[in-house]
Amino acid sequence: MLAIYKASAGSGKTFTLAYEYIKMLLGVKNPNTGRYLLNRGQRDRHRHILAVTFTKKATGEMKERIIHELAVLGNLEYKWPDPSPYAKRLCDELHCTPDELTKAAATALRQLLFDFNFFQVNTIDSFFQGILRTFAHEVDVSGNYEVDLDSDRAISQSVRDLFDSLSTDSPDGQSRRLQQWITQYLIGQLNSGRQVSLFNRSSTVYSNFIEFIKSISNDVFDEHYGKMMDYLSNPERLQKLYTSLSKQADSQIKETKSLCRAAVDAITSRGYDGSGKLKVSAYLMKKLKEMAGAGECKDIGKTVAAVNEDILNAFTGNLKKLMEQSADTGLCDAINDATRSITEGAARLAMLRDIRSNIFVLGLLKNIYDFIEKYRKDNNTLILSDTNTLLRTIIGDDDAPFVYERTGTWINHFLIDEFQDTSTREWENFLPLLGNAMAQSEQTSVLIVGDIKQSIYRWRGGDWEILHRRAARELGEASTETIHLKENFRSLPLV
Repeated sequence: MLAIYKASAGSGKTFTLAYEYIKMLLGVKNPNTGRYLLNRGQRDRHRHILAVTFTKKATGEMKERIIHELAVLGNLEYKWPDPSPYAKRLCDELHCTPDELTKAAATALRQLLFDFNFFQVNTIDSFFQGILRTFAHEVDVSGNYEVDLDSDRAISQSVRDLFDSLSTDSPDGQSRRLQQWITQYLIGQLNSGRQVSLFNRSSTVYSNFIEFIKSISNDVFDEHYGKMMDYLSNPERLQKLYTSLSKQADSQIKETKSLCRAAVDAITSRGYDGSGKLKVSAYLMKKLKEMAGAGECKDIGKTVAAVNEDILNAFTGNLKKLMEQSADTGLCDAINDATRSITEGAARLAMLRDIRSNIFVLGLLKNIYDFIEKYRKDNNTLILSDTNTLLRTIIGDDDAPFVYERTGTWINHFLIDEFQDTSTREWENFLPLLGNAMAQSEQTSVLIVGDIKQSIYRWRGGDWEILHRRAARELGEASTETIHLKENFRSLPLV
């Protein structure tokens, strides 16, 4: 069974997570009746429950809440005057007396504290790192590797190593090719009016170069790494792509020029160019003439955008009234074609030039990643962002039993917090484990909590769509219950 709690800020999310953990710890579901009962025989149930959060702070708070509530339920919290807010609800759901609940909570807390290493409330990264260390040999990583939380250091060092490796006295074929890519990159920067001091490590262009490398080093890139490296290994492909992009940009400029000239001719031939009483917008006429000569401009202007929305905005005074009564289709079509080409052409040119300006960085990418791999090996380091990709090769689609056997643990219940920030690769790694847990029991074996309005980790691959639809679809909508926590405990009633 999958339970999805959609919880806004202040709606009691931590309270609910701790309650559900304790319920899973103390209760079992009778498969014949479907009723929850108090666990009376199974030991160390905490070993089979995993709660996952996204930060160490949240992990600490969750552990403290669970231990505190168990202590209160078990009458073990020294001089604590108030009863647990969970007590009555647990008695009702587990069909037990308060005394029976107290005894069970005290027993479970003692087992947990004397077996604290298996009290599994972890960050998502530490959980996956635990699996990865077990399988270090299979992924060709030393078992005592260090985890580098910051990929910036590896990328920056690799870029420096790449530049330092270039031979200027007697360059070989590869050095000459790299020098050509760098030269072309700097020419592109110069033509754009930017700095060209790439080898000055304090320069803006150097930092922008590194930022671009970091920006594409994400889960999507990792997923297609092999294909990307294969494509980038052939410099001729990139040169052809550069040439093709340049031709497309030139073609767009020619098209815009032609359409604007046609619009100007259509306006002039009808005498609407400003010499008579009937005329088009003076700004529009000026912009069409400008574009007929240049084919591009830095500022499109509000008038062109307004004409795209309504062709009548192209005309003024009496001509506008005339067009309202009886539109000149040929003229309107000519103006429409021109203004749309100006607007759409500007966006297309910007895209083509952005791609073209970064092609030469892509030409260096394979070499940079070769140096990143060397950095890993030289420093016996695994970059944290590599974890999900490596785990995908370990877990696969249906290897949960094998993973549990190797790690010496078996998870029957998962509770995942801040689920709206889960990335696609993290979800793919979780999916076989969650599916296996749901197949083992009719109890609520997977509980996820999140709020798509609080999705703030798009920069690290967080995908709110997983919480919104994908989780239920892939784990089985028939086995999914969605609960909305609507009450806000942080606001006053009138608020």
